[in-house]
Amino acid sequence: MASEQSELDRITRLIGRYLLTGWTLSDEACPNKGCDVPLLRSKDNSIWLCARCDDSNSKPKSTTKMEPVETYESFAPPVESIDMEQDTPEEVEERQLRRKQSQLAAQSIGERMLQGWTLLDEICPNETCYGASVPLVRSRYKKKYCVICQKCYMDEPGLDSDDKVDSESDVLREASMVNRGAKEVHRINENDAEFILKDFANIREDIKSSGVETRTIVTLKAKMEELREQLENEHDIGNINELCQSLQSCVTALVTIEELIFKRHLAVGKTRK
Repeated sequence: MASEQSELDRITRLIGRYLLTGWTLSDEACPNKGCDVPLLRSKDNSIWLCARCDDSNSKPKSTTKMEPVETYESFAPPVESIDMEQDTPEEVEERQLRRKQSQLAAQSIGERMLQGWTLLDEICPNETCYGASVPLVRSRYKKKYCVICQKCYMDEPGLDSDDKVDSESDVLREASMVNRGAKEVHRINENDAEFILKDFANIREDIKSSGVETRTIVTLKAKMEELREQLENEHDIGNINELCQSLQSCVTALVTIEELIFKRHLAVGKTRK
């Protein structure tokens, strides 16, 4: 059991690091026998990677080879590599807008995935979402949704207007529920992440209470939002590393909580049968 938990921790930490550097978690599972970990996709879609099997068993679409992620700075592009003198003001503004939109999309998608939404391998067709930038997510109502333009997309032909209004209302209601956790940021102090990790073993024992689950998830989500905002404004590489490690710890804790909840639901289902 301890070795399984250690392996889960390793996988979730690695997935968290890749997501922080712009990779996408796809809805396609690793094809290797006995491995059902979702594959990660690089920014340019040229590399597909399994966080459990690492690069040796990944399925790249090109001959490009990527070493396993060890530190945040290994993915951070050097500032001097960007030649600003060759860019027009319009290009600079567009690049900044793209970057801001990507950060917003990553944050919003992450929040929804923590609430049970599914990340789809489909891109929003809306041109205002900068073409192939924003992947769609699917709610528990099976409605596709873009976190940037906030439009709903339906697969079912012949859907009448009333159904469209209801489905969009359902999705927006879920989106509102997801965003509530981020509004708790002002209640979190700088010691909360350390406190959560130190006492996480006790939280596992008390996780039977749905109230504890909710409070823990909200606290972790709020702390992740606070850390994300600090990361955007931080330039010292040492502080960046510490912030990334704190984010990864929060991701690991959230994944473990979700796993415990899922296993308990399975156990309850078997008991009822």
